[in-house]
Amino acid sequence: MGAAIAMTGPESPDSARERLQQAFTSEHFGLLTYHVLVGALVGGLVGVPAGLLATRQLEAERERFDLERNLARAQRLESVGRLATGVAHDFNNLLSALKLNLYLTGVAKDPTKAKAYATEAQHVVDRAASLPRQLLAFARRRPAEPEVVSPDALARDLQKMLGRLIEDDINLTADLAAEANVLIDPGAFEQVLVNFVVNARDAMPDGGAITMRSRTLLMGADAPDGLPPGHYVSLSVTDTGSGMPPEVAARAFEPFFTTKEDSGTGLGLATSYGIARQAGGTIQIISAAGQGTTMDLLLPVTKQPPAQPVDAVAAQAVARTQRHILVADDLPGLRDIVADVLRTHGHTVSLASDGQEALEVLAKESHIDLVFADVRMPRLSGDALAARLATDRPDLAVILTTARGYESDRWPVIAKPYEVRDLLAAIDDAPQRNGHHDGA
Repeated sequence: MGAAIAMTGPESPDSARERLQQAFTSEHFGLLTYHVLVGALVGGLVGVPAGLLATRQLEAERERFDLERNLARAQRLESVGRLATGVAHDFNNLLSALKLNLYLTGVAKDPTKAKAYATEAQHVVDRAASLPRQLLAFARRRPAEPEVVSPDALARDLQKMLGRLIEDDINLTADLAAEANVLIDPGAFEQVLVNFVVNARDAMPDGGAITMRSRTLLMGADAPDGLPPGHYVSLSVTDTGSGMPPEVAARAFEPFFTTKEDSGTGLGLATSYGIARQAGGTIQIISAAGQGTTMDLLLPVTKQPPAQPVDAVAAQAVARTQRHILVADDLPGLRDIVADVLRTHGHTVSLASDGQEALEVLAKESHIDLVFADVRMPRLSGDALAARLATDRPDLAVILTTARGYESDRWPVIAKPYEVRDLLAAIDDAPQRNGHHDGA
């Protein structure tokens, strides 16, 4: 590019052709190179200096290119700001509910009421966990864990919580009659439904009605988004709000596109659409300005039987092999509470604040037979620790945990936040699984 600008005299046709080939192979080929091509061709064919024809236009295009690049950078920063504002808004609401439920649990004199407040606090934590799931799913860093579920049952279970998300002047009703199962990550399904209801609520600042409806449909060759013919569950959320003009509906699934200037992240519907497609379905928007909106989630019916429910208390009462576990995590509060949980279930626990300290503890305590380590830690990360132990201590079982969507083919990984029963089950299974992977 610099040589092209420096030229001031006519060039031969061969030289012009050579510069033309260079421009076509340039990573900057486009408007920025267009005027250089013009200058080269004119200079080579009619003898007019190429630089005199191209330099001013090229400088103008370069200035335009820099402006567009700076604008794109500013838009990305603005999107991140909107995202942070929206996530902070949702988290603050959930943290407020959590603190109040924990307070009421502590002061309640009736054990039944205390248990009810504690249960509600657990539900708040589960809902809070959906926020990082949403971000990780959007970033494609969280694998889906599909299960055979009943959309009707999940929607009924969620209805009480959804009622708390809307205002008193909005009436939420449900007509759930699909009576079929689908294969989807339950948390992802709930995330889609919450997004639908929140969007419906925001579309009715002066009150109105929201209706959840489910049906089983037989779709033919004209199914939307190229879905194969077959039976689908339709779960729709309809509001009586302002509706969407066509230009808004056309962009509703675009990442970071939002009409909520104060609290919108632009991720809700984009992520919901990705969840639906990942489950073999899609989302349709039926809306018109001033006539309300219907968000319709379509998921293929599965004939697989649902998994039998597990009694959490009974599962935790099963006798387990007692182990000496090294817990490595750089967050003291989390590290200590995990240790308390493990000790409650009969395990012996040692502690380390990072991977390097874990190696030092292992050198002193020979009876440790399992390491439970966070992936992201200072000095030596959990996965680096696991790799070191695979060479130095292949007999030692390793379980990794992460809050950032890490996956491994060599060691079991538990995503945060996790259930106690899942941690205990992974501990039971880790030695066998770890041995299998080490031998692979």
